[in-house]
Parts: sequence; structure tokens; C-alpha cells
Amino acid sequence: MKIKKYLSIASAISLIASSSMLSVNAGEIGNDDLYDANAVLSFKIIGESAYITTVQTDGTYFDIPESIEYKDENGFHSFPVTGVDDYAFALCENLTGVYVPDSVTIADTGNVAFLTSSAVMDFLDNELSDAATVDDIIRYIAEKANYKNGDFTDEDLADAAVKLKDKLNMVDISTAETVKGKIMTLLMNVDQMNLNPELQESFNIWIASITYNDFTLYGHAGTEMQKYADAREFLGMKYSVIAADIVLGDANGDKKFTVSDAAFIARTLAKGEKIDVNDNPAADFNQDGKVNVSDAASIARKLASSK
Repeated sequence: MKIKKYLSIASAISLIASSSMLSVNAGEIGNDDLYDANAVLSFKIIGESAYITTVQTDGTYFDIPESIEYKDENGFHSFPVTGVDDYAFALCENLTGVYVPDSVTIADTGNVAFLTSSAVMDFLDNELSDAATVDDIIRYIAEKANYKNGDFTDEDLADAAVKLKDKLNMVDISTAETVKGKIMTLLMNVDQMNLNPELQESFNIWIASITYNDFTLYGHAGTEMQKYADAREFLGMKYSVIAADIVLGDANGDKKFTVSDAAFIARTLAKGEKIDVNDNPAADFNQDGKVNVSDAASIARKLASSK
């Protein structure tokens, strides 16, 4: 995976205080057309570290930068990205994988930092019938959160929904136009139901049990985030190791990225031979966990667009 080690913010901005939030266009992070050129990355600076707060992207993959850089009247500043907040990728409905740099730690990363609305809807589809309405889902979530100790009425849920809608208007994350987005926003703002600490903990335990449907974190071997993903393997989260010296797309192993690599993949597959992604991870150019003609096509497109 082609990783930009630094995210540069060209224009000067004011000094970031610990409580400040900033957003930058993140479309240049990553490679190929699997990435969204209009992606937006929001972050905060606390002490000497940067934390990812929200990501807005329609892409399939996203690369978290190793550091956040910015320039102001006091000079150049650079902070390592050490954490990812809960629900940072919540409204990224197409997301299937995220590259996480070595700098990110378990201590600074939320328990459901990589939970997406698609994963939640898939989970609820398995829990509820196909005929379930949005009201059914809200009731289900209220029951899981033990809202009002389970003694709530339709009027209580309607009142909670109004409060959540008011809250949504104040949250600068997304208009949440899709059903997936609305349900995810409900989960993200469940604190507006005024749960007591014990009930909030019950809800947190339930939300942490939602499966990830083969969502993949990418990174180097032996990192803290590999341990993070391994601890969630039973929930369907995967971790794919990227070699430190890999040249993504170098399918023929000559340490270069050229049209010969696309030809190598096409030629090998045409002979009826398989290319094992574990033996040749560089050939998996689109990072979908397998090597096929799509990788050859993606390599060709990337090279053509670079001319």
C-alpha cells in the first residue's frame, strides 16, 4: 500500500489548542481509484499527539497518516498520530479497510473506533427480521441499552428521537441522509437518552459486541494495532501485515512499479496459475486480500494516469 508518511497543510492556520478541531482534505492519501478524492479528515491535537476524530469518505479504503503537519506564524509543527476516537469511521458506508501507522497505540484508540454504519446494519439485519422498520431498530437499541430499565413507552421513544434529532442538528459530522447513517448517528449520540452510568456501561458492552464483517486493518507486523485487531478477530475484524520494504504493485519482484507488473499478473493467471497473496502481497495492488485481473487493471490505470 502506498502510504504518504506526512499530511501537509499548505496554508497557514492558527495555533491548535488542545480542544481545537481541524479538518483537511484527505483525498491525496492512498492510491488508485479505490480512494475518495473528496475525503475529509478531522483531527485534534492534545499535548504532543494528534488524534483522528472523524473521517468522511465514500472510498473503500483509507490510509491514516503517520503525522499531522501544519504551519503557522510561529513556524512549522508536526505531531505523530497516536490515536483514533470512537466512531471516527462511523459514517463511511463503503469502507472495508484502513491502513494504521505504527505510531497509533491501543491506549489512544477507541474500543469502536473502526465501527461503520454498514457493519451495524449488517449486524442488525441478522438480529431483526427483514421487515423491521426504523422504529423497530430504535426500540431494539433502547432495549439493549436497558433504557428506563426496560419500562418505556412509545411516547418515551418518540421523545428520545426528538432529542436525538435536535442533537444531530448540532453535531458537525454528517446530514446522515441514509437509514444507515441515521441509525449510526443514533448510536453515536445515545448519551442523549440520559442513561445512568450503569445503563451506559450496559450499552457500551453491547455495542462492543457488534461484528465487523471482515473489516481489515492494514499495518506492519508486531504493532499495537495488530494486537487491537487480533483481540477483535472473533468479531470479524482482520489484520493484514504489510512488509516494511514492499513496493505495492511490484508483482514481478524487481523492486519497481511498471507495466511489466500488470503483464506478469495477466500472464500468470492466463496460464491457469494462482498468485498467493501471502507469498506475493505486492501483487495485491487494490488491497482486497487476493490477486486477480482487477489488480492488473488497477496497475495499468494507475500508470496511465501518472503519465
